[in-house]
Amino acid sequence: MSPFRVFGGFVLAFGILALVVVVANLGRGSLGGHSLVPFIGAALLSVLIGFGLLFHHKWAAVLFAVILASTGLWMIIMSTLRVPMTWLILNVGIGCVLLVPSLIVVRRWPELNRR
Repeated sequence: MSPFRVFGGFVLAFGILALVVVVANLGRGSLGGHSLVPFIGAALLSVLIGFGLLFHHKWAAVLFAVILASTGLWMIIMSTLRVPMTWLILNVGIGCVLLVPSLIVVRRWPELNRR
């Protein structure tokens, strides 16, 4: 099984779960809860990228790699500037883990479709 199908499955499951949470929360605003409607765009983008990765599209792999790499780099850089040492180690570790899928996308670029 291709790593792009695994990534696509995880991203698609996350997007669908996020959509379910947003829809389940629609009627809760009057009870004093927070509205999750602004997150519907991120959930739909996750579903779109998930389907794109499942079908090995290069645009989906680029979006996936850029989003995760920028998040990982942001965690690493900002943690070194503003976080105490014990949390710094944890945040840098998580940031490095978020860089791994981008490296996989770069190394397996020829396996992707041009569309």
